[in-house]
Amino acid sequence: MPYEIKQNFEKIAPCSVTEGYGLSETSPIATANPVGEEPRLLNDKINSIGLPVPNTVIEIVDENDSSKLMATGERGEIAISGPQVMQGYWARPEATEECLQNGRFLTGDIGVMDADGYTYIVDRKKDVIVTNNGFNVYPRDIEEILFSHEAIAECAICGVPDSKRGETILAAVVLHEGASLSADEVTAYLKGRIVDYMMPERVEFMAELPKSQVGKILKKDIREIYAA
Repeated sequence: MPYEIKQNFEKIAPCSVTEGYGLSETSPIATANPVGEEPRLLNDKINSIGLPVPNTVIEIVDENDSSKLMATGERGEIAISGPQVMQGYWARPEATEECLQNGRFLTGDIGVMDADGYTYIVDRKKDVIVTNNGFNVYPRDIEEILFSHEAIAECAICGVPDSKRGETILAAVVLHEGASLSADEVTAYLKGRIVDYMMPERVEFMAELPKSQVGKILKKDIREIYAA
């Protein structure tokens, strides 16, 4: 959950938001932030998905070699092992073999773990954009900054096929009702906050972002719209 949304919710609601993490394949919980911890600790762990639940091991592995563990603070794929992990996909042996490796379930989520064992989701593996000069761009790094702009209600960063660059970085932006913002102003807001190779080449304004029935932004649909 973007921190700006968490803060705004807690200003209105008489309760706090405690984030956790899991997937259908993990039945579903895998991590959770402690409830009732001192505020100082929770403030230090902004945007963390918390610590592993009992009998569960969370590891960060190399995106291309699941047998290799990443060092503290380094990005990699989040891998889960524990009693709640599924045995496999029904009648889909190839999909099972792809995601269950070395005794771990490979989530497809990119994350980092800090020295205290708290994990942070950086992005989805399939959403990482590879620039024409070989740099990996993690959309959430850009989205978190755009979310902090007072005129922006929603945004999504995704890679759109490009005949020359391979992938063009596109920013799909939804403005708050009554707000006004140009593409140049979006670029100016990002300038100095991100490195040059992360800068979106295209900024497109949408009335709303395509979403699934549970409210998840469908970047695949955005790619299809603007690839045309």
